[in-house]
Amino acid sequence: LPRETALYHESYGLNGLLERLQRDTAHGAALDQGYSAWPRVLALFHLVREGSHFPDLPVTQYGGELFAPGSDGADGVARALAAYENACFDGEAMPDRDVYEMLRLLTRTTVRIRQGRSSIRAPVPVDFSDLSSEYIGVLYEGLLDYELKTAPPGDPVIFLAAGDHPALPLSRLEDMDDRALKALFENLKDASGGDEDTGKDTEDEGAGDADAGNDAGGDLGEYFEGDGPPSEVRDAETPYLADGSEARHVSRTRAETWARRAAQVAGLVRKPRGWARTEVFEDQLRAKARQLVARVVLPGEWYLVRWGGTRKGRGTFHTRPGLAIPTVQRTLRPLAFNPPTARGKPDADAPPARWTPKLPEEILSLTVCDPACGSGTFPLAALRFLTDALYTSLQHHGRIEPDGERALVRLLGIRRDAAGDSLADELIPCRPEDDEFEPRLKAVLRRHVVERCIYAVDLDPLAVELCRLSLWIETMDRTLPFGFLDHKIKCGNALIGAWFDQFRHYPAMAWKNREGGDKGHGNGVHFEKEARTRAIKAFVEKRLKPDLKSFLQGANLDLFREDLLEKAAAAHGDAMAVLGSIHALPVQNADERRKLYRDRFLGSLEWRSLKDAMDLWCACWFWPADRIDVAPLPTSFAEPPAETRAVAQRVAAEMRFFHWELEFPDVFREADAGFDAVLGNPPWDIAKPVSKEFF
Repeated sequence: LPRETALYHESYGLNGLLERLQRDTAHGAALDQGYSAWPRVLALFHLVREGSHFPDLPVTQYGGELFAPGSDGADGVARALAAYENACFDGEAMPDRDVYEMLRLLTRTTVRIRQGRSSIRAPVPVDFSDLSSEYIGVLYEGLLDYELKTAPPGDPVIFLAAGDHPALPLSRLEDMDDRALKALFENLKDASGGDEDTGKDTEDEGAGDADAGNDAGGDLGEYFEGDGPPSEVRDAETPYLADGSEARHVSRTRAETWARRAAQVAGLVRKPRGWARTEVFEDQLRAKARQLVARVVLPGEWYLVRWGGTRKGRGTFHTRPGLAIPTVQRTLRPLAFNPPTARGKPDADAPPARWTPKLPEEILSLTVCDPACGSGTFPLAALRFLTDALYTSLQHHGRIEPDGERALVRLLGIRRDAAGDSLADELIPCRPEDDEFEPRLKAVLRRHVVERCIYAVDLDPLAVELCRLSLWIETMDRTLPFGFLDHKIKCGNALIGAWFDQFRHYPAMAWKNREGGDKGHGNGVHFEKEARTRAIKAFVEKRLKPDLKSFLQGANLDLFREDLLEKAAAAHGDAMAVLGSIHALPVQNADERRKLYRDRFLGSLEWRSLKDAMDLWCACWFWPADRIDVAPLPTSFAEPPAETRAVAQRVAAEMRFFHWELEFPDVFREADAGFDAVLGNPPWDIAKPVSKEFF
């Protein structure tokens, strides 16, 4: 973006907006009464998406899903975006103070500075110009430690500037007797390793987060904000505490009344000797109480708490590049390069420099999948390796040709005809010997590799968004629009899905597992194992067996539903055609690719019908016991009633079933097809048999 341009800085840039708001604050302007900041942020997003041809404001039309406007459709994220975007036009407008706080928290953080035997925190600016895709993984792992909560009705939540900054309901604090208060502050002191009276703390601030939460008997967490720790909060004049509301003032007064008692009971302020110093002691006690109450969260307001068990409970950890890179190289080198021969046999242990790259079209035909991608560490490593391999292959096989002041790159070895350029050709606007040629060509190659080779799935929607963001950053080029990745990086459960040779058969074996595969939990509705087992057993004996017998004895026996198989083949063929049309478009045409995918792929009635049928098959294995009365039967499996369909769709949404042949038809073209390489700990069904030796 043209950050050095005065027009951009003063009218669109976030830094310019922050400077203006800071000036307004310094001059005493009431930011609560201004409403121009948020429309300016929206104008910046619109500028990035639509671009500008104005000579004093040159901006490429980048497009991209990240800057797409919200809508009132079925997508919850799109509706939320629409609500935020319209906040400057609806009845409750977003004031400039809110925008100022967002920008301040985004652009400032705190670092520890050593001072003698202790350390203090100091605010420093955040530099996003060096943002790398590896940082997204660290961000993802860190975000999983936080939980979003809501203060209970009628009971404010108080963040204490002590220990690991616990967040506790005020009523619980007020109910503590003197003994419990002393124990609470002893636990907080032990968790932080610091001295609560002096405010000193050690460098290892995060130690004991989860233990402290258990010992204190509440939701202990770290206040998630970027302008210093809660211990630096002195009074209610701090910006994120002062909103002028009577409720907040009353709650804070009530909280400081408790904090005054707690500080005295816990000995946080030393009581002076002699009656003459009583007034001094009272002043110190009031100051300590104000300092102790870091933040007041009113009933119904949201707040973040940190608890290490959230991420560990999900088994989610960020794979560092130091592990991902050698794993990817070991897996992909035999697929993208030919090893040298030693004594007439391939030498797989030869140094990488002696391996010969395969043809560019062979490399671009590879399919690599991470079925539990997280924030994208393995897909990123695969993208970089294949991009370098493709660049080396183009050079080795003579696919780069001078074309005047440009360079012609023949990715698939197809020459142009008289009608125009082949879609397999790329014209790079510089000569092969120029210094800028390699980075420009690799920027284009990264788009082709992502478009043709990289696939990823994850159960966590946040992980999917961050994986797309990581690849988006990696493929970013100021001369190209943002890429479209929705058809390659998808959300779903890689281990639970149906295949074309399964879903048309009624899954009678689904009811043999009395626990339904969920250890006594009926898709969010809790049941005792015995109760669930009894319900399923009664369903099998009283309804399923008689219906199955009637079905098998019927004159019109159609057990294997050949019509469904034909429908699946037709939908699969249509999806393949849509993906072929997407691949035929230039990599720069992201908007048209997105439209094709949503309208003709996801919007296809045949595709949706097939997905519903496969979801129904999977849902039988996880059917909730409280809706066993509408469970599908063999005679109704092909055309289930509306109630059965509704339950199946709800179960599918909760479990996020993922049908590989349906989601990635270009990979599963034939019966023995699959990915050439599957990274991580994969389900073997999705890999080609020949590729298993590489994992």
